[in-house]
Amino acid sequence: MDMNKYTAIKLSGYYRDSVRTSGEVIGEFVRDKEVICKLVLFIGAKVHYFLIYKTKNQNSNIFLM
Repeated sequence: MDMNKYTAIKLSGYYRDSVRTSGEVIGEFVRDKEVICKLVLFIGAKVHYFLIYKTKNQNSNIFLM
């Protein structure tokens, strides 16, 4: 197997010295977009859960006063 510079870079996962095709760029953009959307949904779910928990605790404390 002839290992030229491009093959070595491609196998190691780095594309610094190569030209990316439009498919690779779109694939990375879609992957990044999915990660950001999942992160936003995860954080939103945690905040929603925290607010419900906090509201339930406040409502239960009203009856103790």
